Amino acid sequence: MVDNRQVRQPLPLPGNKDQTGRKHLRAAAAVLLVITGFLLVSQLINIYLPKNVAALDIPALDRKLKDIKQQGSRFDFLFLGSSRIYRGIDAIEIDQEAGKRGCDINTYNFGIAGLSILEQKYVLDRLHESGVGIDSIYIEPYSVPIRDTDNFFSDRRRYSYTWNNLPSLLIDQLTEPDKTKDAVRRERIRYMLFAFIQEQSGVGRLSHLIFPQPAKHQRQWDSPIRKGYLPLDEESAPKFKARKKRFSRRAGKFMKEIEKAIEHPNKSRNSKNRYSLVLGVVNHIHSMSITPGVIIMPKPAYISHARDLESRLIKETSGSLPIINLNSPVHYSDLFTLDNFYDGSHLSDQGARVLAVHLANELCTLKGQQSQNAVY
Repeated sequence: MVDNRQVRQPLPLPGNKDQTGRKHLRAAAAVLLVITGFLLVSQLINIYLPKNVAALDIPALDRKLKDIKQQGSRFDFLFLGSSRIYRGIDAIEIDQEAGKRGCDINTYNFGIAGLSILEQKYVLDRLHESGVGIDSIYIEPYSVPIRDTDNFFSDRRRYSYTWNNLPSLLIDQLTEPDKTKDAVRRERIRYMLFAFIQEQSGVGRLSHLIFPQPAKHQRQWDSPIRKGYLPLDEESAPKFKARKKRFSRRAGKFMKEIEKAIEHPNKSRNSKNRYSLVLGVVNHIHSMSITPGVIIMPKPAYISHARDLESRLIKETSGSLPIINLNSPVHYSDLFTLDNFYDGSHLSDQGARVLAVHLANELCTLKGQQSQNAVY
């Protein structure tokens, strides 16, 4: 016979609930202990390790400081910005072109690859400490990059993630003046916040000491520079032919960007954040008793989103801030040809020579205005 009676389950003992509760409490206490220990260690790191990065991991900076001292004791114009400056302004060519017009000027290219506008004040302070005399400094108004994982332990990456820089970094991603996909934007913001927490907790400083990494792209800085300029050509740029060929295949897109800029000269994008950052650097240059200015380099791949910042700078500074806007295919049609560009935002060596002619004209005009103001 089959016994269909259900087997009775044993009744829980009176102490079982208490034991389960204690397990949860112990787990919560362990988590709390780990968090407390992490915060305690972080605070000890904050106290006993330097909070501020003393020197940015920029291999080109010290070399350019040394070079500019060798070039002379006084300069009329210095250009500060990213690789668009570094690879696009041939100071020797500009000085020679100005000389043909009977205009004696001495210029220097202080462009540094990947230089963010958040790093410009640091570089300006180093320039000021060098004792080199400079009459005018023209800054490039773009670039607020989120440092990627390749620079995860570098001083340069760590320099970006401070309380002062956090609002600018975050706002710039939320109002980025281009067509960045939302997924990419969210990924950048997640990385930025993670890096900020890592740095502010002290873990970033500890990681940097435990896992020091050599500066990237050191080989590039060993190439000869001409008053701070390194051209993009077959000798100075790895895989120059291949990259130039890929860019040439995109010639149709290149021309569309130029046509779009001509047809919609006042196309507006959000640039309030970058405008504020530019004015901050401008005021910093003023505090050094140097005349500030803005130079906007030609960059067809990003030509449309430049409009709002350009017009904002011109209108809201009421002409008090000198602005050289070379990102205009209407005024510089001979510059905006395919052969003059290495890619969508960098000039080739040939393009730099064409730009030198136009820039020499602009600088000679400014030099004349400065001389008249000095007389009056």
